[in-house]
Amino acid sequence: MDTTPAQTEILTTIFIGIFLMLLLALAFVLFFYFSQRKFQVQQILAQEREIKHREQLLLASIKTQEEERQRLARELHDEVGSKLNVINLGLHQLKKQGAAPEAQQSFKDLFGLVRKTTETTRRIAHDLLPPTLEKFGLPMALEELCDQYRQSSPVMLEYEFSESGSQLDALVALNFFRVAQELLSNAYKYSQATAIKITLHLKPNALELTYQDNGIGFDPNARGQQKGMGLKNIESRMRTIRADYRLDSAPGRGTAFTAQKTWS
Repeated sequence: MDTTPAQTEILTTIFIGIFLMLLLALAFVLFFYFSQRKFQVQQILAQEREIKHREQLLLASIKTQEEERQRLARELHDEVGSKLNVINLGLHQLKKQGAAPEAQQSFKDLFGLVRKTTETTRRIAHDLLPPTLEKFGLPMALEELCDQYRQSSPVMLEYEFSESGSQLDALVALNFFRVAQELLSNAYKYSQATAIKITLHLKPNALELTYQDNGIGFDPNARGQQKGMGLKNIESRMRTIRADYRLDSAPGRGTAFTAQKTWS
C-alpha cells in the first residue's frame, strides 16, 4: 500500500524521534558510565593517598620508637651506668678506710647488688640499641642475639646465614633485626617451643629471613583472635619497608614466618 506524503512525513518524524531518544538514552548511559569510572578513579586515588598517609604514619611511629630507644640506651649507659660506677668506687673507698667486721657482709652484699644492677643496665641498653648491628651488620647482630637467648634458655636455637653478595640498607637491616627480636621474644614467652631455627639469606637483590619453631602454635584466623602488639609491630615494620611477609601457624603445629625484601 502506497503511503501519502503526509504519512511519510509522520513516519519520518517518528523515526527521528526514536533515533533522538536512542541517542539520548545512549548519552545518558555513557554519562553514567564515565561518571562511575571517574568516581571509581577518585576512590582509588583516595585509597592510595590514605595508604600512603598510613605508611608515612607507620614510618614516623617506628622512627620515633627507634629514637626513643636510642635516647634511653644513651641515658642508661651514660647516666645510670656512670652513677653505678661512682657508687662502686665509693664503696671500695669506704671499705679501704676500714669497717667493722660486722659490716663486711653488708659491703659484700652491696658490691653484689651494684654488679648485678650494672649488668642489667648494660643488657637493657644493649637490647635497646645493639652496637653490633651498627658496627658489624645484621648477620653478626642476629648471631649475637641468638647467643644471648641460648645462654638464658635450654631451647635449641639454630641460626644460619648465607650470602651471595649485596650491600644492605641500614633501615632494612634495622627492621629485620627488630622483627627477629620480636619473634624470639614471643617464642620464649608463649610458644613453649623446644627448637627454633632462624635463617638469613642475603642475595644480590633481596634479603630473606625465615623463622620456624615447634611450639604450641595458634590459629591466626580464628574468630575473635586478636593480634598482640608484637605481631602488629612486625606487620607495621614489614609494611614500612615494603617487604613481603607470611605468617603460618596452627594449634599444635608450631609457627613459621618468612619475610623478603627485594630491590633493583
